[in-house]
Amino acid sequence: MSFTPEQLLGDRIVPGQNTSSAGGPNWVQELTGCKKGRPRDCDKQLWGFAYAGADISTTFVPLHWNHTISYEDQIYQWDTYGKPVIGADSTKTLVASWIGINDINDMANFELPFNGLGTWQELYTAVVAEQFAALEAVYIAGHRHFLFMNLPPLDKNLASQVNPARLPSTQMIKTYNDVVNQTAMGFSEKHPDSTVLVFDAYSWLTQVLDEAASFGITNTTSFCPSYKAWDMDTNYAAYGCQPIGEYFWYDSGHITYTAHKALAEKVEEFLLRKSVGRCGGKTSTARVLGNSMDQWESHLIRKQDLPT
Repeated sequence: MSFTPEQLLGDRIVPGQNTSSAGGPNWVQELTGCKKGRPRDCDKQLWGFAYAGADISTTFVPLHWNHTISYEDQIYQWDTYGKPVIGADSTKTLVASWIGINDINDMANFELPFNGLGTWQELYTAVVAEQFAALEAVYIAGHRHFLFMNLPPLDKNLASQVNPARLPSTQMIKTYNDVVNQTAMGFSEKHPDSTVLVFDAYSWLTQVLDEAASFGITNTTSFCPSYKAWDMDTNYAAYGCQPIGEYFWYDSGHITYTAHKALAEKVEEFLLRKSVGRCGGKTSTARVLGNSMDQWESHLIRKQDLPT
């Protein structure tokens, strides 16, 4: 789980269809403009410590694979090996956190009560509490600007389109997102010197699905089975597919770079609306923790904003 300063500083963001779970740039790469090369060379530096397939911790669910790095351990990695090397100005850094997709999926078929927790709200409250407890290390390190993303519309993914009774249900996702809101509010009240924002990814991505054509998306009901083919960018028709960018879904559970771009544009609008200042130059940095991928230093933000 450790890495050397040389490994961190030499690591590169590699653009391409098969180098991300979106078939292209994801939302934080779009947001920062840091899409290739070394993060330190970007105008807004983007340092990602998130790990695909991660859950918040192993308290309630096991690791997906032996090599998975949980959210708690991602923060430990950053705190122990990343922070001393990156040397970011915490007053100009936005810490972005998007986690919970694997947690709610992995717990969807739990029989309640579980570990003495009798309702989904009680279970989700205990899970999300671990997310925010882990973030105390980031606060202690001096960071005061936090962006949280709630769960996307998992109830509208391809499997749920085929089987509307599939779990997690819409109500379960709503409950989880309500818990994120309330826990973020508690974090803000505990740290009144911090800016705490929650972006409503669920509502916005639902709108993108509903108004797909206006975002250049023509297919919301399937994905290209050969999405990993090396020549997919230019030879998609040979696989019976549309261009990847015309799909909403990149695979059974991830959205395409087109949907990520739409997400990034709305997040940027949200941040600018809450901003009280600007940061420019190569000192801007970002950090992202979770199962999405990245973090970044950008605009100073005003006050907590919670979806209703």
